[in-house]
Amino acid sequence: MRVLADLQLHADIKAIQKNEPLHKAYGWLRGDTKTVPIILDGKKAYGIVNTRIIMKRRLEPNASIGAFTQPVPTVDEETEALEVLEKFSQSLAPYLPYIKGGKLKGYVDPLDILYQFDDGPDAQQAFRAVPPLGVDDTMGAAVHRFHNETVDDLPVVDAEGRIQGVLTRRAILEFIDAAHQNKGRTDRSGEKDRLLDDPVRGFMDPGWVEIDADTPYREMLPRLKKNAALYVTTNGAYRGLITPAYLARAVFETFGSDPDEALRAHFNIRDIPEHRRSGWARERQSK
Repeated sequence: MRVLADLQLHADIKAIQKNEPLHKAYGWLRGDTKTVPIILDGKKAYGIVNTRIIMKRRLEPNASIGAFTQPVPTVDEETEALEVLEKFSQSLAPYLPYIKGGKLKGYVDPLDILYQFDDGPDAQQAFRAVPPLGVDDTMGAAVHRFHNETVDDLPVVDAEGRIQGVLTRRAILEFIDAAHQNKGRTDRSGEKDRLLDDPVRGFMDPGWVEIDADTPYREMLPRLKKNAALYVTTNGAYRGLITPAYLARAVFETFGSDPDEALRAHFNIRDIPEHRRSGWARERQSK
């Protein structure tokens, strides 16, 4: 099975020491840049910015970024595809630091690996039944939901369960920032201005992609390349969503216990010679 040294990975990173201020990652957090922050502890890759932690705390530009960091495993040029998927499956991280020659060189995201498989689980097997928000839910309730979810976007549905929009990470972060700045102020009538009571319908993103539960594996990949999540519906009603990390977990759950089957999907071949089977796969099978 191919190792990461065979793949062209992402080098558009910004290395930030964990004791540096959070505002150094603001461009990425707000969607102004695609350059991905990787947090370092000295010369060692330490982790990635965790938006769930940010949502639980006030956005303080000068706070240490290490306080908002999720430690994650790293991968290197000898890490094999299925092992990378195992790391994504365990961490559900949107990306992992890539180390080459002992130095941070970039990052790998789940799609880099998922594209290496010719076949895999369909949408029915891959989606997670993440509860949606309702159009009349308050932003306060939405912020609380984001505290407890690993996803960056949540669907907003009507009374019939049909998606009306999506609440994004960027909208939530901007809202939290505005809510903190507005705290204690009053509106023109003299009443306290309570942004947390505003309905989510006023903050929704109108763009999203719905798919059927029988959507094949390979059809999901290009859509996930352009969208943070895919929303699985039946007869128009929302059932769950798929992110690259969720699909990585589904692929690993499908093939992780059967390295031979993983190689068949990976190389699209029927018989696997012993010399083509990976050392990592043999090691896992022997346990």
